[in-house]
Amino acid sequence: MVIPTPTDLQFHLVFTLPALAATLGTAAYLWVVDRIAIGLGTRQTSADLTTGVTVLGLPIEEMYFFVAAGLMTVNGLVLLERVFDRHETQWSASSGRHGTGIERHGTAVEPDVELDPVDD
Repeated sequence: MVIPTPTDLQFHLVFTLPALAATLGTAAYLWVVDRIAIGLGTRQTSADLTTGVTVLGLPIEEMYFFVAAGLMTVNGLVLLERVFDRHETQWSASSGRHGTGIERHGTAVEPDVELDPVDD
């Protein structure tokens, strides 16, 4: 098992335009919904647990949380996809085969071997 160094990890973080758009778009939606809930009295914040700094009536802690949660989710999904890709590549290289035994034609996935029908 190879343990990545800090310089390796900097290339794994996702700061592309689509990732930031997904993160900030989701955060903005949650800011609006949270602000409406606070305004209607459905949700309340504790004065003891917040700094008191608000932007358009929404506590800064809430805003930060929604952005941080979005960044962690997007980065986690991208890193998980990279692990699956790496695992598939290593499996293909170690078995001497190219691919996973399933050939892709167009949008349908068809096995590359003939399957026998199953009798019930």
